[in-house]
Amino acid sequence: MDKVVIISSLYFEKDNQIIKFPTSKKEIKANLSTEILKTAKEEKLSLKKEEDIIKLFQLLK
Repeated sequence: MDKVVIISSLYFEKDNQIIKFPTSKKEIKANLSTEILKTAKEEKLSLKKEEDIIKLFQLLK
């Protein structure tokens, strides 16, 4: 039996470079600024949910 797997990846710009959004907490803390992490915490956004990540970056624009 065949199955289809759909994988999506998110990317962001940091220091004029396009970076794939990290998946582990350790990578997230290393790649995102404290401002972004603070905003996520204040807004009660999960950095594991694609919808919340998109909302976070919309808030920061």
